[in-house]
Amino acid sequence: MEEMEFQCDHCDVMFVAPLFSIDQTRERLVKSASGEGPWMDINASEGIANFCCAACREAGREKVMAQQGVPIPEIRPDIGPDESCAVCSGPVDITIEHMTFSEDEIDLTKDEPIPVDFQYLALVCANCATKVNFGRVHTI
Repeated sequence: MEEMEFQCDHCDVMFVAPLFSIDQTRERLVKSASGEGPWMDINASEGIANFCCAACREAGREKVMAQQGVPIPEIRPDIGPDESCAVCSGPVDITIEHMTFSEDEIDLTKDEPIPVDFQYLALVCANCATKVNFGRVHTI
């Protein structure tokens, strides 16, 4: 794998690996009639902040999410049937396209990127997702 270099959105250091990021995704849960799955159908996904370490990601997390206009709920969401929108507190129907914010750690030292850790930060319902910018809209 070709080595990629990133700039930390918190401390500005240039780094290669591992990558700690905050991502924004438009997705929906697909349930198969044949009994396969379910699986997440991802329409679009973008890294909105990159960090050199977990400490920098933790330090920059609130600001990144505030600039997206999405608060981080006190209890982090999962992909379950009873999740709430971080913006309006209403229910999120995960079977229709909605928006998720997540953070992950990726090992980029192998031939292929290897996910090490993944956690949802916030879910946004389909209605509120139309009011949230998609992609990197901040400068930390």
